Order: sequence, then structure tokens, then C-alpha cells
Amino acid sequence: MNKLDFFSNGKLLISGEYFVLHGALSLAVPVRFGQSLKVETNADSPNTLKWISKEKGSLWFHAEFTGGGFDCVSPSGNHEFLHSLLVTAGKINPSFAEKAMGKQVVTNTGFPLAWGLGSSSTLISNIAYWADVNPYRLLFETTNGSGYDVACARSEMPVMYKFLGKNQNPKVEPVNFNPPFAGNIWFVYSGNKQNSAKSIEQMQQESFTGKKADLSSAISSRMLTESSFEMFMKLMKAHELLVADAIGKTPVQLERFDDFPGTIKSLGAWGGDFIMAATHLDEWLVKQYFQSKGCKIVFSFGQMLLHQ
Repeated sequence: MNKLDFFSNGKLLISGEYFVLHGALSLAVPVRFGQSLKVETNADSPNTLKWISKEKGSLWFHAEFTGGGFDCVSPSGNHEFLHSLLVTAGKINPSFAEKAMGKQVVTNTGFPLAWGLGSSSTLISNIAYWADVNPYRLLFETTNGSGYDVACARSEMPVMYKFLGKNQNPKVEPVNFNPPFAGNIWFVYSGNKQNSAKSIEQMQQESFTGKKADLSSAISSRMLTESSFEMFMKLMKAHELLVADAIGKTPVQLERFDDFPGTIKSLGAWGGDFIMAATHLDEWLVKQYFQSKGCKIVFSFGQMLLHQ
């Protein structure tokens, strides 16, 4: 039985949220968690693609697709996004639909889907691997995302990312992001998964260009190379205020963690997913603090980032 096995990394956007869509330089990191996609021949159903999706090994979705249009048969849940990926991959590579029939695919996300670490981008990357298509083209033709998450899906290192529009590949520069104060940086799940697509749609009318985009780029570049912990925290706060002004929302530290002895920055779409906390507190005190706020999932810099 023929088998194929693909894997893509999850991600966190350290700086440049929202501005990344407008060409600002952004710092993004692949994380230790990701998604696998395994393809096996299914001789019993030569004209059908059987799809099984798992979350940390537990089944959460299944469906069957038939024909060149990947018509969906008896899905267990919402299948529209997956269907659009398969159809688009087939349009980009006309031989894909025929190759996909008679196969069983099993995907497994190695992190809870609610964490917002890239369940969609890792799926896009893996399907692009299988279909032998450009992952950025597949992303740009099916979503309104910038693609930084796809860059992380396929990188072993952090990246400085620049979106150049949907008609060309982005600029992706692998970088070393391992500051001397890495032991003072924590990643905390805030408890609410954000819908990135909806968040992007809501922000499209706001202004993220000109001087604000330039400032966002400058902060990202400085955060990458900064060796002073105190200055790094000032850069985090400056970025939070910049985004707050652009989207008209209150920074998460002022809203939920105003007594935190350190600095907190949102990562990605504001209002949920993971936040980054920088503090002189030791591990026990950090976890005690966030648990008191209802946030029980806390990772150190080394536990979260792939390249550590």
C-alpha cells in the first residue's frame, strides 16, 4: 500500500499583526506543535477520496469526496473550507483530482484547535505538499490571509516576513530570534480562539499604511535584534499602542492584566489566542499569576518555539 506523510509547523506572530497585510515587516516564529497529513491507497473505493481529521488523535471530522469537483458526500461537519482547498488545488494542478481519488487521508493536529496556532495554515501547507502546488498561491486563492503562517509552516527558523500582494510570493528571510532574556518570555493561552478571517475583514477599512506601517516594521526589526530586556518590553508596549490606535481597541494588558508586573503583548488577531508576557517573575510566580486570571496554559520560550 502506497503511503505519503507530510508535516507542517504551527506559528505565532510576534509582531506586525494587522500591519502584515499591508506590507509591514513582521516577525513570526514556527512552534513545536503542528499538523500531519498521511495519504494511503484505498483500493476499496477507487473513485472516492476518504477524509479523516483528528485533533490530538481524536476524530473530529470525516467526509468523502468524489469526482474532479471533489463533490462532498455525507460530511460530519462544516466542509466548505476543506472543499475549497481541494478544488483550488485541483485547478492549480489539473492532475491532482485524479491522483486524489482512491485515497484515504488522515490529518492530525498536534494541538487543540482552539489554541489558534495554525490549524488552517498547516492544512494548506500539507495539501500543497500533496498536490505539488505553490502553498502561497493556494492560500491567496482561498483566504484573505497574508501568508506569514504558511512561511512558518515550512520553516525551521523564525522569519522576517513581508507580504508583497497576492500575485507574487512574499519575501521570507529566516532569522535567529533567541534573545539573551528568552528565559523571561512566556506564552499564555488567553482562552478565546479568534477567527482570523473575520478579524481581517473587520479591519479592512482601517488605515494601516504610511507612517504607521513603517513604524510597525521598525519595531519588528528592533525586536529581532534587541539585547536589552527593558527596551524589549518598551518595544512590546509601543507596538500594542500602535495597533490599539489603528483598530480602536484596548490593549489586552489594560483590559485583563493591568496588575501584571511586566509587559504583555497580543499575538495575532486581538481578543484571544496566545499572548506574550515578559517579566522578571520566576516560573512559579508567572504560572500562579495567570492561573489566578483563569489562564492555565503557560509555555516558556523554549517550550513553545521550534528552533530552541
